[in-house]
Amino acid sequence: MQHQQKQLHSRLDLLKRERQKLQQQLNLDQKMARWAPLVILIAVVALILTTLGLIYLTAPLILHGTGFAGI
Repeated sequence: MQHQQKQLHSRLDLLKRERQKLQQQLNLDQKMARWAPLVILIAVVALILTTLGLIYLTAPLILHGTGFAGI
């Protein structure tokens, strides 16, 4: 009977540790999910600015060859 109790207690401890690990992972996932839209927004804005910068830098070179640039 005592052996069975020890097994149950060790199983209970194992389950408690597993629950704690899962709770920590859930908390981390929730924090990441909270910040995800902001990170995506920053990435999109950076991509747009990079594209505009490349257009700004290359347009005079392209237009100069066509005679449209006032340079």
